Amino acid sequence: MEKLESVKDRVWDISCTKDIFDTLRTDEKFLDLLTLARLLNALRFCQQSVIDVRNSDRPSASRQRVNSFLFASSVLFEGFKLAGKLGEYFRDFESYRNGFEVLLKDRKIKNLRAKELKKIRNKVVFHFERGVLTEVLKDFDPQNYRFVSSFGRTSGELHYGLADVAVMKYLFQQQPGETEEALNKRFLALLEDITELMGKFTEAAELLIAEALVPMGWTKEIRE
Repeated sequence: MEKLESVKDRVWDISCTKDIFDTLRTDEKFLDLLTLARLLNALRFCQQSVIDVRNSDRPSASRQRVNSFLFASSVLFEGFKLAGKLGEYFRDFESYRNGFEVLLKDRKIKNLRAKELKKIRNKVVFHFERGVLTEVLKDFDPQNYRFVSSFGRTSGELHYGLADVAVMKYLFQQQPGETEEALNKRFLALLEDITELMGKFTEAAELLIAEALVPMGWTKEIRE
């Protein structure tokens, strides 16, 4: 099946006519695909938040890095629920079989979804539960006691660091006998796993969208 390909260094669109769009307004297959596109926008937003501060040591950069990780993890958890549902309509598509179907069957990914991604989604991002902080503060001994940090007077530079440090402490509690070095390695390993998974998910999603839009009547146009 023909796929829509990008055009380097040009602004391009994938569009359809009004008549075609009218037929898709209530098409559940299209609505699920549009939901996937919305989810991709959220993941790309998280990625860009880190890219934009990769060379910065300002307090706001720390805020971006921590929250990009947390929100991307939560979006991924929701994304895999949608990916399973998409099989109802797109199971015969090559991009689905080689993409989401493979990821959904992967044992390591299943474990990551059931544990870390679910915990992040339910406890610290989509629900701001005070009980999380109550549990952490019982034996929390941070390196410093700064509630908020900033650079200059711009409110956009503010980082309420204590709140983020406490949340990360909740997610990565030190196990009995575990050294700080081992704890850091465990965190970095999870960060690497989630970053890799985000790349695989976005690739699978974009390939599916590109393949699925063609038979629906969408076509590529290069802007002049």
